[in-house]
Amino acid sequence: MVVNLEDYGMNPQAALDAPRWQWRQGRQIELESSVPSHLVYGLKERGHEAVLQSEWATFGRGQIILKPKDAFLAATEHRADGMALAW
Repeated sequence: MVVNLEDYGMNPQAALDAPRWQWRQGRQIELESSVPSHLVYGLKERGHEAVLQSEWATFGRGQIILKPKDAFLAATEHRADGMALAW
């Protein structure tokens, strides 16, 4: 999420909603099933063992509250079962 916020300039909601991935070992990478297929094929063409994971639980979940200036920004995601509130 930090990379999405800082490097790609995403807002908190977009950063949380973005597809997730995780390195397992060697060249094995687990991807959420929402990762676009062209990215999966690109990883495989580069020699990675890209495995689509049907369960999202291993990728974590979250809510975020940021205060960039004088206001709070709150976001939550579909993987979580709660809400984020800022006041």
